[in-house]
Amino acid sequence: MLLLVSMILATLPLLGIMALIWINPELTVDNLFMSLILLTISGIFGINVLRELRDRGLPIPLLGKRAERGMVAVGAGSAYVVMPTGEVRESGVVENVAYYESGIGRSNRCVVTLRDGAGPRMLVFKGDVRDQFPVGGRVTVRYRGGDEGADLLERRLA
Repeated sequence: MLLLVSMILATLPLLGIMALIWINPELTVDNLFMSLILLTISGIFGINVLRELRDRGLPIPLLGKRAERGMVAVGAGSAYVVMPTGEVRESGVVENVAYYESGIGRSNRCVVTLRDGAGPRMLVFKGDVRDQFPVGGRVTVRYRGGDEGADLLERRLA
């Protein structure tokens, strides 16, 4: 559905340019800038169409390949792996651990900052998991994301 809407929204500005040329074929400053604005809008939606086609498996030359699930994104000394089951495994040095108590009806959260070669990454976990993350220690965690935060499945000290 998003692909169809993006295709329509990419072609409408092009129709507007054709209408501008049909109504007033002279090259005026107004027509030039209106054409540039409409081309920009069409290009933005056109790139969205190309990305949607790439996500559906079509090889798009300029956008590269889509990262498949289960692939590893490796920075300098770090790994971030998305498992086929939707679980995520990543490692890094624990830089900071903060605990936040939520209001009634919502779960408390722990915000863990992991630093790796690519920079810091903040992870939000449900519940109090402060004792699982020693500050300054290198850990490898496996978790599954959720609406209010991630569920910690496994933690190993590296």
